[in-house]
Amino acid sequence: MMTTTAPARTLTPLQPPRAVRGPSHALVGTGALLRTALRRDFVRTICWIIGIAGGTLGLAVTFPALYETEADRQVVAQTMGTPAGLAFTGPIEYLRDYTLGSILSHQMIGFTGVLIGIMSVLLVIRHTRTEEETGRAELTRAGTVGRHAPLSAAVAEAVLVNVIIGALIAAGLGVLAIDSVDWPGSILYGAVHAGIGIAFVGCAAFIVQIFQSSRTAGEIGIGLVLVAYALRAAGDSADNGVAWASPIGWGQRTYPYLDNDWWPLALCLGAGAVLSLVGAWLSTRRDVASGLVSARPGRPRASRALTTPGGFALRLLRPSIIAYAFALIAFGAMYGPFLGDVEDMIAGVDVIEGAVSSIGGASVVESFLVMVMSIIAILAAVFCIGAVLRIKGEEEKGCSEALLANWQSRMTWMSSHVLIALVAAPIMLALAAIGMSALGAGTVDDPGIVGKIFAAALVYTSGVLVFVGLAALVVGWAPRLSIAVWLLLGYAGFTGYFGPILQLDEWTAKLSPFGYVPRVPADDMEWLPVILLALAAGVLVIAGLIGYRRRNLHG
Repeated sequence: MMTTTAPARTLTPLQPPRAVRGPSHALVGTGALLRTALRRDFVRTICWIIGIAGGTLGLAVTFPALYETEADRQVVAQTMGTPAGLAFTGPIEYLRDYTLGSILSHQMIGFTGVLIGIMSVLLVIRHTRTEEETGRAELTRAGTVGRHAPLSAAVAEAVLVNVIIGALIAAGLGVLAIDSVDWPGSILYGAVHAGIGIAFVGCAAFIVQIFQSSRTAGEIGIGLVLVAYALRAAGDSADNGVAWASPIGWGQRTYPYLDNDWWPLALCLGAGAVLSLVGAWLSTRRDVASGLVSARPGRPRASRALTTPGGFALRLLRPSIIAYAFALIAFGAMYGPFLGDVEDMIAGVDVIEGAVSSIGGASVVESFLVMVMSIIAILAAVFCIGAVLRIKGEEEKGCSEALLANWQSRMTWMSSHVLIALVAAPIMLALAAIGMSALGAGTVDDPGIVGKIFAAALVYTSGVLVFVGLAALVVGWAPRLSIAVWLLLGYAGFTGYFGPILQLDEWTAKLSPFGYVPRVPADDMEWLPVILLALAAGVLVIAGLIGYRRRNLHG
């Protein structure tokens, strides 16, 4: 039987879908990636929005009761008119007419500007550099996704979250109808927050093109936010114009509720747009998962320490250790020069005097140390929690599987990170005490002030250790709930700093580990709470190690 074969057809090259043709093909898929990012970050962004917008509105509600009369506001204006007061707040121009609206802008924009800057940096890095580091970006780009779509989606999400926060703040302040807090000023006040955030969005879009590691990019980005705050503080305290080098300084110089100058916002928006475009251009000059600054080649042979679990974990955490060590020294040194003037600064300010007196202590300096060290303890806890959660990050990147398949057991791998965090807690607090003592001991007529500073710092070690235990527990049993540890830390910071000012009930502070730390040197040392906190931390660590040994990776 005869059979015939159909003639072979000439194969034509595959053509790209119609959607990716034309000059806009580099942005194809941006909308889909944006929707995916919003779904993934729903809980995360809700927490940021509630924390920043809700915290601003919550504090604004208390201002009429805190500064009832014109005389009260003038006393505050005199206090904030000192270089120390201006460093903590903002430009001296606000003191010209210190209404409730001016007080809100003067005292809050710098603080919330740091928070919104950190949020913006983390959001952009999460959907750009982290995606490349984990390998998900290659899978995404294998589909119908343009070259600039991932960065555009990350920038769009961060900008959208900033706009939502700004809109909620503006609407909330306008509805509150507080004296001198009018609608034009409220709209500008909300726009300032969005503008500062957009400036740091552009900054993050630029940074992620430079560095190969998401952790390095995050540390550099957050460091730039803190540098922006430091430039703002230095410029405002000396009134020398340095604050114009900071996006936070630009936002403050719009003077909401005072002059309502909109034009400095153009600097924020322009910086955000230019840096984002430069970041997009730089992304075409590098390969996926690489940075413009290539990683330094290592030694041909690993050192003996690097072949041990503890040495390897220490090497991974070394950049973070150095960065946080310098940050805590600087933070302590920043507060040191104000120790001698703190009594004069708060004199006549009933709210602050009441907050300080509620802490107790034989002197105002001792009570002030308790307030300051509660914030320094938060910064130390940030590093310690991050050191433990680094295990979760390595697991998400797929590095843990290769590591645990060779010479390390799960117990040694996790315990090495936990041990570093436990040892780092008192060291970080001691470094802050060194910085404060170096610049503050000479300003106070108290020969025992150095010992009091160190006692106030080191007593918080027990509280930080509990947070290390909570992080270990989460890593061991429910890695997806790591956000809960950060929320609890944020709550501890809020109650520790604003609790005395807002006269919150004592039970609110007891909801965090720091609420049980003795208020040394304002109160006598009590060893029982410290011992119990240390034991609780140990139990949590052991439970976390057991859970990590039992669960599956990526569990």
